[in-house]
Amino acid sequence: MKILVQMDVFSGRPNPSWELSPSESGELLKQLSLLTEAETNNAAFHDNLGYRGFIISFQEDGSTKAPPNIYRVYKGFILMNGKVYSDSSNIEKQLLEQAGNKGFKDLIESLQL
Repeated sequence: MKILVQMDVFSGRPNPSWELSPSESGELLKQLSLLTEAETNNAAFHDNLGYRGFIISFQEDGSTKAPPNIYRVYKGFILMNGKVYSDSSNIEKQLLEQAGNKGFKDLIESLQL
């Protein structure tokens, strides 16, 4: 299975995106499996301008069945399969670091997160 990450930041032009390595994918899946459901609604995920977190999507490669839906990571929460979870593993922070390492450091700094 391929895991694609997209930094949801632009309107009207392509967002920065990258594919996770097998080790990054394994670590992310492990972290996602440990999350606990949050006691909140998904209001933090409504569209606005500027940085809107990350979108994680799964593509089957024939070897494994991809998890359903896409996941959204934003402001300390993760929306998965219609449920909201607390980002207790700091996945958003890790994805920001990955984005910086993938060549998007200047963009991240310009966002003043």
